[in-house]
Amino acid sequence: MSKSPDSKFKLINCTEEMQLEWSKRLEEAACEYGHLYICSDTETTGTQRIDQTTRKFARVLEWSMSFRVLNEDNILVPVLDKKGRPIELDQAINPFIEEQITKKQKMSITHIPKDGIGTHGITEEYLFGNEPGEGGREQLPHCAAPFSEVFYALQRMMNFPAYLKAEIPVYMVFHNADFDVGFLNQEMEMINQAPIESYFIPLDTLVQSKKLIQKNEIDGYTLDSIFKWSKEKYPEKIQDMDRPIHTALIDSLILSEVFSALNLLRLDKIPQPA
Repeated sequence: MSKSPDSKFKLINCTEEMQLEWSKRLEEAACEYGHLYICSDTETTGTQRIDQTTRKFARVLEWSMSFRVLNEDNILVPVLDKKGRPIELDQAINPFIEEQITKKQKMSITHIPKDGIGTHGITEEYLFGNEPGEGGREQLPHCAAPFSEVFYALQRMMNFPAYLKAEIPVYMVFHNADFDVGFLNQEMEMINQAPIESYFIPLDTLVQSKKLIQKNEIDGYTLDSIFKWSKEKYPEKIQDMDRPIHTALIDSLILSEVFSALNLLRLDKIPQPA
């Protein structure tokens, strides 16, 4: 495991002590259930990894992960910390403060396009902790950390033998994994780290939904449309939730419900013995 260098940049409401405590809880859950799922989503400066106007590399602005296990009902449930709170690594990411080391970092976008802000509400002033973001985002208590610090925090949380020795499968779940994994791997390359697939097993609810749900059953295969279908298909098992603003964490929580519904549907389709 790589270690974070000394840094003046701290994560938002996530101390190193918390990460170490979470690591113990994740180890306990992983060993008890024999697996671990990380429902993950990102917010980025644009929809393509190279900005079509400037031809510079686009960046990740937020990365959220909800740590979960499959319970006896085949539903994803959160792993809880010692205070009974769901373990979630939810961080705004400031790419404008990192040390410019790699070629891609030096050739990266230097501002957030307005059309992207209209989607996720993340502004440069928000990332620096100077003012609230748009769309209901509350002001950060201090400047957001660069991507490297979030990745090193994730490594600290996963620093236990069952994971390091690959004794249990650890899945990272996305909706449209090509998008998120592509952006994350671009960030990983910028900090000289191996691709995400070297650390976790990616799962894609977009691919799963297209295999399991007929086109005439759903209004497209967006995360929102599948979530709506999930609540109608399994109203007693899928948890509804409000979406007051668009954030990576809210999408990660919705994603966990979508994954659970698709898992139930997959099991329903398996022929039962006579």
